[in-house]
Amino acid sequence: MPGQAEEFFEFVRKTPNTPEGAQCIVQEGQATLNALDWEITQQFDQRRRVRNLVIRFAQIGPLLKGESLLTKEEIRKVAGRPTALTTGDSVKQEVLDVAAEAGDPVSVADIAEELRKRLWGQRLPWSNPQAAIGTILYQSGDWIRMERGVFTRKVDETSPDDLPFRMRSGTPG
Repeated sequence: MPGQAEEFFEFVRKTPNTPEGAQCIVQEGQATLNALDWEITQQFDQRRRVRNLVIRFAQIGPLLKGESLLTKEEIRKVAGRPTALTTGDSVKQEVLDVAAEAGDPVSVADIAEELRKRLWGQRLPWSNPQAAIGTILYQSGDWIRMERGVFTRKVDETSPDDLPFRMRSGTPG
């Protein structure tokens, strides 16, 4: 990752200070950001997988001895804290997953609390978590805002008459 950033910084240093040069820097910067985001996502995934395996194997000893499983605090000592959600796509997906698991309607405060539990109390990556969660739900297109901080699942009201074709006798017509 540092190599990509360093290559970009060198590109910026060598690019002429012109409108065309600025446009080239933007394009190169976007490509570099995409590459860095992909690598960061891969690193988060690998860390999560390694951490999960460490936790599973740490539980085997007590389990085989007939003892109780490790507490959250003991797991933290063995495997460290889970990594906070920081990448945009993973944050959105986590919010949508929590919302999908919740009842209907769902409160953004409840989603925020569940995210905190999953992160064992770590800070959420927003200055105003409830507003960010509401925005994610609204922009997903699957949720409708009922009132401030409360969303309900959107019901698909498409009827066969809304489709661009009609079905007759089991064949498109």
